[in-house]
Amino acid sequence: MKRHPLVTARATRHHYPARTAFAELRGELARPASPTRRTVVAVISAVLLGGCGGGSNNTSTASTQPVSVPLQAAFANEVDNGDTASFSVSGTIDNVSVTGSGTLTDSPPVVATFNGATVLETRQTITDTVVENGVPITVTETKAIFSDPGTSAEVGQINDDGSVDVITQIDPIPASAPVGSSGVLGEGIEYSNSSEQTTVGTVEETYAVGSGAGSAGGSSTATCDVVDVVKEVKDNNKNQIRKSEKKTCVDDRGNSRFVSGEEHERDNGRDDDLNETGH
Repeated sequence: MKRHPLVTARATRHHYPARTAFAELRGELARPASPTRRTVVAVISAVLLGGCGGGSNNTSTASTQPVSVPLQAAFANEVDNGDTASFSVSGTIDNVSVTGSGTLTDSPPVVATFNGATVLETRQTITDTVVENGVPITVTETKAIFSDPGTSAEVGQINDDGSVDVITQIDPIPASAPVGSSGVLGEGIEYSNSSEQTTVGTVEETYAVGSGAGSAGGSSTATCDVVDVVKEVKDNNKNQIRKSEKKTCVDDRGNSRFVSGEEHERDNGRDDDLNETGH
């Protein structure tokens, strides 16, 4: 995560790759598809997603709390439409308590290529503005997330520090997932950079479905159930170095809204634990 202090006293606390490096890395692995392929993928996507219903953050007030969620439709809707959310922040940065607020933005997808395959690319940006020891700090994390245009399953990701996740084992997203169910979405390898020569560790993405009754997130969850998606990276010694978690409340039509999130990172001198609770 990149820190952008609002005072010069903290300007040199951490050193991370400049945004230009991230842009160059995206250029190596994710190139825009030709207009012809863009049209083909758009048509395929429209056919596959046509029956999924509305987009993210548009939970229908007419829905009732489902006993299962249309998980595949929910993933497709979020990939197809993007997402935005605001939240309060609490936790620690380098073991120092912080509080504040933040935003999450998932951009609408663009057609690109990742490791030679046609994919949908979404840019996710999380911006937290927190106060640490009386000093205001802006913490920004940007990821490029790549999804299969036919299934909406994640196939890879370029992280904020330039590391690259490649999902090598993709499990099908269930069309319907009952409350209480859980499973693996994908497993893979994290590499240190775009050359994909040096292995950082392993990646696993999982989901779990829980009842929306009594869930946190600011507003009522009576018409939806909570889908918890967790992505965890462990180093070659099986120690956790990064974990991100996102909970959304999904209704019976596959519409979703942000409930809460967590970002944990322990690597290269960083020790961050941030909790995000939706408004």
